[in-house]
Amino acid sequence: MTAKRIYFFSGTQYSRFDDKISRVPGQYPAEIARWWSGLPAGPIDAVVNWGDNRVYFFVGANYYRWNMLLNRVDAGYPKPITGNWSGFAGTGFENGFDDAVNWGNGKVYFFKDDKYLRMDWARSTVDPNYPKAISAGWPALAAKGFGSGIDAVINRGNGKAYFFKGANYLRYDIAADAVDAGYPKAIAGNWPGVFAGGVSAAVEWPYALVGPGGFRVPTNFTACQVVGAGGGRNKAGRTWDMEIDFIDTPYPASLPVGEYRQYIRGTFTVNGTNVLHGLPPASGSPAGSPPRNMQPAPGANPASDNFLEDGLTAPPASQNVYYGHRIDTAGNSDTTDQFLPDRIPGAQYRGNDFPGLTSVPGTVYAMALDFRGQSVDRATSDEVLDTAEWSVNCAGTL
Repeated sequence: MTAKRIYFFSGTQYSRFDDKISRVPGQYPAEIARWWSGLPAGPIDAVVNWGDNRVYFFVGANYYRWNMLLNRVDAGYPKPITGNWSGFAGTGFENGFDDAVNWGNGKVYFFKDDKYLRMDWARSTVDPNYPKAISAGWPALAAKGFGSGIDAVINRGNGKAYFFKGANYLRYDIAADAVDAGYPKAIAGNWPGVFAGGVSAAVEWPYALVGPGGFRVPTNFTACQVVGAGGGRNKAGRTWDMEIDFIDTPYPASLPVGEYRQYIRGTFTVNGTNVLHGLPPASGSPAGSPPRNMQPAPGANPASDNFLEDGLTAPPASQNVYYGHRIDTAGNSDTTDQFLPDRIPGAQYRGNDFPGLTSVPGTVYAMALDFRGQSVDRATSDEVLDTAEWSVNCAGTL
């Protein structure tokens, strides 16, 4: 699978290449300063996807760490390359470089003029005996005129890497360790909407990927039931589990950007009277925003399907406001809604829900609820990867 989005930078502008449509959408190019919170206005020298919810931007001798979930530069940046990137001191790369690329095999390559460094991702340090000449380590690049310097590199995730220099580019077969036949080619006409005169930096953006059979929503669905709720009260409803297994191969698939969303609509009735059910405000609303009321199922030809995001309006400190978010929570230790083994980098989402009515014994109740569950790619504007819908219709006496 190829990267869904590739970002190209030139001067004070950037463009987003979308793999689904094989071109840059019409709203680009756009200004870096307007859309990249915390980054300088440009130019950007280099960008590298680190594959752990972080993307690093380099400008001169400094760098910025972009947080994929917060969609902004982390606090405390920029920082100097010197003292923070092990093995760079004395190489000349501590003063800046031309671009970098995650090779997807545990190695990251940095290019400057006619030299390059190779960094070990796990050890976070430059491998011994670097820098080296591009002509020595990448003879296929040098043979095509790319040995004197690289402007930008991307690893598209399909076994191909792309090297950009001036108005041209090469396609490199990673497994064969060779330039594909017929290259170099012009950017113009082959990357629709990308800066035809050349780019200063480029990066393949992380994306979420669910493993085969990894979307099990809902599962372990029970029948309608009435159980004791403590304090002399009973609760009626149905329970189920939500299970999603995200994977991080092939590169640039990334675990932290895969999330779950759950939506609800319908009605609750107590002793023949409809009762309101509060839901949290829309995700991203300003602090202190009021809750929203659950909406009933719409009639024919509706303007809206009336689904609103499910969650808690006044959660205890150990629970989440919304199901399946890695952030936007009031805590991260609720065992009914968690990512394993850890909230941010966990590969497995595990949730449990028991919607229903709680009241004193003898209360006559009814519920007609519809649910929608989705796995989403947070890195591509909550693109839906998988979806399921189900209903809870229960009635009786508590």
